[in-house]
Amino acid sequence: MKLHTLLGLMTIGIAVAACNKSYDTRPSLTLKSVNPSVVQVNQPLSISLEFTDKQGDFSSIWVKKTRVNLQTTPTLRDTFPIPLSTSAPNISKGTIDVNLEYNSYLISASNPPTDGQGKPIPDTLIISLVLRDKAGNASDTVQTGKVVVLR
Repeated sequence: MKLHTLLGLMTIGIAVAACNKSYDTRPSLTLKSVNPSVVQVNQPLSISLEFTDKQGDFSSIWVKKTRVNLQTTPTLRDTFPIPLSTSAPNISKGTIDVNLEYNSYLISASNPPTDGQGKPIPDTLIISLVLRDKAGNASDTVQTGKVVVLR
């Protein structure tokens, strides 16, 4: 009888723990979509992310562009923060849409190599994103697949 009661209490305890939703103090970030995968000249890139954060006190998204073209060349603005609005109420789960403007954030090669006809070779980028909260906690890094930025 005691074993039966003990097993019943353990089952109830596990069920309650499994149903209790709580978020870690460290933010969590998941990539939802990247649009478009081939960016035309002067077109922005939109990245949609899903987040969770126990306090909902996120402050910025850090962006790192990695140019993966075979030809190496000096690059521009490889790592930068994008501040997030602090006027919104603290929410623990939601969506963040990051819009990267072409001239401000997307072009990578400072002096892009050209093909045999003098046309600049597009930048092929992998973009990494990290969510930071006001306490300095950082989420795991999420990455886009390859994004081609025409020049």
